[in-house]
Amino acid sequence: MVKRSLVVLMVLSTACATSSADQKKDRSDTVASGDAASPLEGLERDMDAEYARSGQVLVLLDKGASLHFASQYSESNATLSQAEARMKEVIPRTKVAGAPAGSTPASLEYSGPAYERLLIHLLRAVNDLFLSQPEVAVVEARKAGTYLKALQGGTAAMPMQGELLVAVLQQLVNEDAGLTADAAAAAKQARSVAAKDPAKAQQVDPKALATPMKKGEGEIVLIHYNGPAPRVEAQARQASWAEAVAAVQAVGGEPVWAQVAAASAAGRRTDTISYARPTFAQDPHRIVASRLVVKGKESPVQLAMDMSSLAKALLEDPSGSLRQRALARATVRYLNGGDAGAGETDTRAWNTIASQIRIGHAHVPAGKQQIEVVHMDSAGRVVSKETLKDVVVKAGKRTYLQVRTVL
Repeated sequence: MVKRSLVVLMVLSTACATSSADQKKDRSDTVASGDAASPLEGLERDMDAEYARSGQVLVLLDKGASLHFASQYSESNATLSQAEARMKEVIPRTKVAGAPAGSTPASLEYSGPAYERLLIHLLRAVNDLFLSQPEVAVVEARKAGTYLKALQGGTAAMPMQGELLVAVLQQLVNEDAGLTADAAAAAKQARSVAAKDPAKAQQVDPKALATPMKKGEGEIVLIHYNGPAPRVEAQARQASWAEAVAAVQAVGGEPVWAQVAAASAAGRRTDTISYARPTFAQDPHRIVASRLVVKGKESPVQLAMDMSSLAKALLEDPSGSLRQRALARATVRYLNGGDAGAGETDTRAWNTIASQIRIGHAHVPAGKQQIEVVHMDSAGRVVSKETLKDVVVKAGKRTYLQVRTVL
């Protein structure tokens, strides 16, 4: 049986990039006080003004994550499913260079970068574990694995952390669902990934997760969402007219390409086009390590996925597709009467997710337990402590817990 438990440590910001500082502070103070439901009320209240330019997707993503942290797992699943369905409708439109005249990337409906779409599957799988539905979690974990492989196929130097969390999650959900052969295969994959990762000293150990429980023992698995979400910033660039035309030809539809060709033939062209492309940014956070303490015994909480590294790798755009789309949009904007020296890009992001996903586990005697979670900085100093009281542990079963920190 999976115990649904939530402890929110420090600050959870549910505001998007366009919200006011006062709104962010009010919500942060509320969640820090232990009230996980009120930020959802604020999110609903501020939707019209705060998300006016973003459309449905960003609203649904922020709400889905907020519901997850508020232990409303069924509602989170339903909301994230709506976000995924809307993304599938939006993405084909946002990839076309020929947006309406005068439009900017931020004025179009938000479609989300690839790492956010991967996280939808991961969060839904974790929701299913908290709902004691491991057989449903298996399906979402498989979807996450399939999606990650597709990302890796088009991206050089994909960070290992994404693959490690997917493999570890598949290991856990298959074991909980009683799928022994699939669990063994996932565990083997997790060990293979862990062995290749140069950060293996700090990462979760798949072999330790596979250690059998002794008689009368249960297992605590803590999912720790740490740090503020990765941000997106705009980086100004310039390109020649020939490069701009090539970008439109690569990503624009036939009507757009015809427009560029006609403009070139008529002499409406410029030496250079300024454009802006998205780049990665991560706000610092003090907490870099944590541990579980049960009956005086300490167990590390280790890195399973570095969302920041994954976001950085994808936004560095090794395939050049982000650059092409940004340059193509700027070119079309110029042809529609815009300034060739102005470049804009979309800096919106899913702000309720975390920089890191960490996993800790411990075998403990069955019964009610007091679980202390200790968070530390890079020098090993304690930043914060929290006690999870009366956690029910059943013999031979896993109990899942979650905490969220942003300090």
